[in-house]
Amino acid sequence: MQRSQDLRTLYTDVKAKPDLEETDFPHDGRHWGAGLELPGAPLMWISERLQYLERFVQVEMWRVRRERYWLDWPAGS
Repeated sequence: MQRSQDLRTLYTDVKAKPDLEETDFPHDGRHWGAGLELPGAPLMWISERLQYLERFVQVEMWRVRRERYWLDWPAGS
């Protein structure tokens, strides 16, 4: 989960960069940083996919633990 949070933070930083640069250079035009949104979309998709995969692995681990518990329970261990 930490990796997906890091990717999300990186995405928000990259997306905020044009607005910050516009305040530094106000006369460069309104659409100066519009091209930076294109690389941000795949980065956001990768972070969402990574978060989904981590959640899937956690659910599978929980399922295996639960099955092993119920299989071991009749043996009394």
